[in-house]
Amino acid sequence: MYYSIGIKLKALDTDRIRYFTGKKLHAVFLSLIGEVERDVSTVLHDKQKPKEFTVSPLLGGEGGEVVEGRNYFFRVTFLREELYKTFSRRIATKVLGGVPVKVEGCRFAVEEVVYQDSPLAGSFSDLETNRRRVTLEFMSPTMFKSGDHYVRYPEKRYIFKSLLTRYNSYSEEKISERILEDLHRVHYERMDIRLKRVQMKSYFMEGFVGRCILRIDSKDEGFIRDVNTLLNFSFFSGIGQKTSMGFGQIRIKQLGRSK
Repeated sequence: MYYSIGIKLKALDTDRIRYFTGKKLHAVFLSLIGEVERDVSTVLHDKQKPKEFTVSPLLGGEGGEVVEGRNYFFRVTFLREELYKTFSRRIATKVLGGVPVKVEGCRFAVEEVVYQDSPLAGSFSDLETNRRRVTLEFMSPTMFKSGDHYVRYPEKRYIFKSLLTRYNSYSEEKISERILEDLHRVHYERMDIRLKRVQMKSYFMEGFVGRCILRIDSKDEGFIRDVNTLLNFSFFSGIGQKTSMGFGQIRIKQLGRSK
């Protein structure tokens, strides 16, 4: 089972965060895990790709400005149930204990943990797998690595190769790599993307953000199911490079089953 939880924060300071908050919240995440399971935190930090979690950047602020008393959010996703349970225990302690988390010089109180019924939260269960049209929203800069270069465009093969690798790493049921040879049956019906550059500590990272509508032109129910499964999975796994540090965060329109 895969999970996504949203964490509601309340700013305790007014300040400006200079650097990309995904990397900062990645450090917060590992710190919280380390307070419960130090060995687990060390393994997560050192583990090679693919990572078994993602952490979003801070959501709700523009230009890094943080205003005291205002609410912000970030999201954590889990590709392994044991890690989800460990983190949930620690966050519950934070909420009950009122211990703030810190991002650069800004302190935030953890006000609420959202597990479901939210665009930021949910679990990989009972999800629709027969859609022919899917909207992907790239919430944070997304990029792919090709050799020594970054690809900053939603090329279908890169998207599905990224998802397939992660999915087959964590799922008991595997999807054949033959799906990559049939992507001519998946089309962009609409694309509205732009490049976004973010400041890291000593360099910039740039990727694309925006929305794409994907249309599946196939009568093969197995292919349709596999494409939908991977797209549903993207909500939890992210897409592309550095998803554990806030990049490649994805939201899918109508993630749950249609009524």
